[in-house]
Amino acid sequence: MNVKMHSKSDPVVILISSGKGGSGKTTLARNLLASATADGFQAVGLDLDEQMSLRAWSDIRDTTIADMKSDGEESNLKEIPVEVANYIDGVAALQDIKDVEGIDVIVVDTPSGFQTGDAASVLPGLTSRSNFILVPCRQSATDTRAVKAWYADALHESDKASIVLMGVRRQSRSCDMANNMLAECGDVCPIIIRDLEVYRSTDQYGLGVTESNLAREKDPDFVSLWLWLRRKVGLNGNKTPDIQSKKVA
Repeated sequence: MNVKMHSKSDPVVILISSGKGGSGKTTLARNLLASATADGFQAVGLDLDEQMSLRAWSDIRDTTIADMKSDGEESNLKEIPVEVANYIDGVAALQDIKDVEGIDVIVVDTPSGFQTGDAASVLPGLTSRSNFILVPCRQSATDTRAVKAWYADALHESDKASIVLMGVRRQSRSCDMANNMLAECGDVCPIIIRDLEVYRSTDQYGLGVTESNLAREKDPDFVSLWLWLRRKVGLNGNKTPDIQSKKVA
């Protein structure tokens, strides 16, 4: 497989989109940003969802960092900027970020479901400007049906997209059924993300699951997902994987 190696002047764009609300888009986006940052990359988020949950996470992270500094605590946490734009302006907003020098990774969080009217042209514009598209999906039959229909209509079996099962209970029949159903419409990521408390406990402080200071809370699945995605997009360069050693004071 020919993999393009990216430089700082050529940022990697990871688009997070799904045909079903509550699929885990923002959970995926914020943890990818945290993993990329902890791995030494300059990462920026773009929040196109009107709920602005990704931007709220970034603001909470800033507060956490400021509080730690005011308390005299040492920390290797870094700020992760997240820009906000209306979905209809998403393509222009993405291009504006791509034009900024020194950015390695851009993670784009989008609204869920089918878009109509003028907004219908936004997703094709975003996908054409993205290096890879991750489509989160829960394991219920309702979720898989919705995502399967959306994937076929919106992505047309794109070779640069993969479906990620989120909030999964392993070794369950519904997980196997979801995996099989989704495989009918497109590529399914080999790494599934379990429903763990660490995703909720880190969110309230603006952290990623790889940044938890409690070893028992770390999720090896997300470490694997990030390394898998790095290989997919050729994000190697001179960066050295170090996400498992990053700890919050």
